[in-house]
Amino acid sequence: MRRVADQGQGWYPFSLEPEALADRLVVLDRMLARRGRSRREVQLAVCPYLRPADLDLVKRYRDVGVDQVVLIAFAATPDELRGVLDHLAESIVEPARSL
Repeated sequence: MRRVADQGQGWYPFSLEPEALADRLVVLDRMLARRGRSRREVQLAVCPYLRPADLDLVKRYRDVGVDQVVLIAFAATPDELRGVLDHLAESIVEPARSL
């Protein structure tokens, strides 16, 4: 977080629940302020990693200030991957456009 506060334009914390991320963002905001910066200067992306993702999780990340949620898709075959991606698009990506 120190490097982000010093000179970063983005931060990609990995595998943090929204509530834990909110706690870290309080610290980041303080660090940025000490350097005459604000979080508006930092793009925030997060990956829930192996946690189940749904639209509610995306909303919770949005509510703490996340700009982008990166989802992981696992599949054994190309056809299975298409199905997983279609499901993510229908259940999360498309509904999230209106958030």
